[in-house]
Amino acid sequence: MRVIACDDGRVEKLGEGVTLATCISWESGLGLVDLAFLPVHVDGLDATSILSYLARVVSPSVRVDAILLDSLTFAGFNIVSPATLYRARGAPVIVVYSYKPSYERLARGLEAGSLPHLNIRRRILELVDTAERITTPLGELYVISWGAGLKEAAMIIEGSQVRDRRPAPLRLAHYISSALSQVIH
Repeated sequence: MRVIACDDGRVEKLGEGVTLATCISWESGLGLVDLAFLPVHVDGLDATSILSYLARVVSPSVRVDAILLDSLTFAGFNIVSPATLYRARGAPVIVVYSYKPSYERLARGLEAGSLPHLNIRRRILELVDTAERITTPLGELYVISWGAGLKEAAMIIEGSQVRDRRPAPLRLAHYISSALSQVIH
């Protein structure tokens, strides 16, 4: 099984500037196969296009089973559209939360930031209320799946778990992006 996992680096919430978005290509039995990263604007609207590009670059000629994200938000409130990412790479997008996400909680934070294009951000963030609970041998998670059914998403997640309920590729993408973003801050 091969997945692409993407995460962002250190972020100053509701601030200006950039952080790094990192996507890794991860294969069962091999681990990290490739990685790519680019700056993404904090509270901007470029996360979807950056991740779409990185997901094509990190594993260009190989079929991937899914793209894993740990949130619909990157770099503060830079929103990722699962539908657009799915179309760009042709692979299901699975957003994995360790907790039950809440649109209401996210909307409060979004409103506090007085960011432009609130309608676009709200429309995508409303997807968090569709998150479904799955139980894996390593624990409970909440999942938003675009392009795959819940059963398939659960199988992909279980296949990428190693020692923790969070998929190993997501943890690795987070560590890499966090370390690299320290260099630019």
